[in-house]
Amino acid sequence: MGPGELLLDIGSGYGRVLAYLRERDFKHVFGLESDFRYLEKNPLSVVCGRGEQAPFKDESFGAIFSIGVLSYFLEDSKRTQLLNEIHRILKSQGLLFLSCFLISGDEYHQNKYREGQKEYGTYGIFESDSGGIFRHSDEDELRALLNNFHILSWKIRPFTTMNKRKASGVIIEAQKH
Repeated sequence: MGPGELLLDIGSGYGRVLAYLRERDFKHVFGLESDFRYLEKNPLSVVCGRGEQAPFKDESFGAIFSIGVLSYFLEDSKRTQLLNEIHRILKSQGLLFLSCFLISGDEYHQNKYREGQKEYGTYGIFESDSGGIFRHSDEDELRALLNNFHILSWKIRPFTTMNKRKASGVIIEAQKH
């Protein structure tokens, strides 16, 4: 992946990933963000849109970043649609860098998952203390979602959630077949 490659950050928010890449001399870095509040505050090259309906041509990008975005996709069909779109707009042999939270075994999250399963029908979906609705992922589910990719790296590590809770997450580097 050279500095002339087109790179995309799906769910770019305030543009931290975009800024990080630009600081490392990547010149063609774009974001895709659906929340207008972030678009107004992000001075970098950001397109308004949703990852599961990406407004880009097939095989446009050499690398795509999706940092924490999968947790906002509650339905299986939307998660599959997101990964299919990433596959579509990623060049052959292109790289995907994806991170997300994993199902946690602690009592707090287990209780939240059970409540969420009653409400939404899927284990792993929960309402945070601040009212946001998220979905943590099972490793087998993630591997199934990435079946069109060759997994190069799979690193599980501790994270802290937006609500300052401890959780496990995974950082995945994968390559398009």
